[in-house]
Amino acid sequence: MVSFPIDGLDIAEHVKMDCAAEGISPVYDLFGITNHYGSLNGGHYTAFCKNIDGSWYHFNDSSVSDANNKELVTSAAYILFYRRRKSSVAPCSNSSASSTKAGSTQDTQEEEKSADEGFIYSLD
Repeated sequence: MVSFPIDGLDIAEHVKMDCAAEGISPVYDLFGITNHYGSLNGGHYTAFCKNIDGSWYHFNDSSVSDANNKELVTSAAYILFYRRRKSSVAPCSNSSASSTKAGSTQDTQEEEKSADEGFIYSLD
């Protein structure tokens, strides 16, 4: 059994960059889980997925049912899907950071647009 957070997975102590200075949030929230039941030779897969309205659902073959937070953390959890929270910290304003950020304004706008559409990003 591996315990994992549903909300607020903070990886700041595990990355070398200064997330606050870069304007990147080091906090992630869970939105999907793949579960595996069985052995290495075979088994059964199910999934938990979080809807955009915040409600969780359990997918098991052709059936879908409501799920709650108490059902999510199990020993069957096989793959976890996290989404980075939008940063509430403004990037630092020193000249080197400003010139780097100025060149990526369009990329930042595209990333924010994509994040709203549900895409997943990882720290570079």
